[in-house]
Amino acid sequence: MTSEEYKAKHENFKIIYAFHPTPFGNCLIGITNIDKAVIHLTFVKFQITVWKALTLILEGTTITYAEVASKIGKPKAVRAVGNAVMKNNIAYLVPCHRVVGKSSNKYKWGTKIKENILAHECKYANT
Repeated sequence: MTSEEYKAKHENFKIIYAFHPTPFGNCLIGITNIDKAVIHLTFVKFQITVWKALTLILEGTTITYAEVASKIGKPKAVRAVGNAVMKNNIAYLVPCHRVVGKSSNKYKWGTKIKENILAHECKYANT
């Protein structure tokens, strides 16, 4: 749904949402009364480039920020890649949990959640 579609038809638009337990903690899930996906992201073009690269990382595997920077053709943009990864607000769909630092394994939503997601992916990656 585009912002223009929402402006034109917002009176009829409904979101039903609830928290649901997952192996990674509670997840906010919402459904709508329309047949289109709805997501609102604020981003710059570079972030989209990084996020697309993240979707190409195999499930259950990790790569470094430097490797992501190289894959998008910007090998010196390691810090900018880190910032783009950190600004991803739709974790799991854009798998920022698959990126690690050279010396740390920090994660916006906590290291334990990152470890749980990766373990879950490893368990089901080849099924």
